[in-house]
Amino acid sequence: MTSAIKPEGSDLASRATGAALRESIEQSARDDGLATVDLSGVQTLAESFADEAFGVLALRHGVDWVVEHVEFHGASEAVLTTIARVIDRRYPVEVA
Repeated sequence: MTSAIKPEGSDLASRATGAALRESIEQSARDDGLATVDLSGVQTLAESFADEAFGVLALRHGVDWVVEHVEFHGASEAVLTTIARVIDRRYPVEVA
């Protein structure tokens, strides 16, 4: 069973912390096929953190991989918007 990955703190900002979260997500996805990320305690998410954690995931593995292997719990609309924005910046979807 997958245990949730819960970043420490309510205001996440540093690239180093984002990289550590990304590594935890990748490891959990390798081990369990799914990484569950609990963002219920997060009030603010800096774009630098989100880019390092989630933008780089999309760049390395593709958006489909993120959708299939990462599950978000408890994230506010603002946090999810920041995540979507950095993923789109790293891996833009072209409309035909």
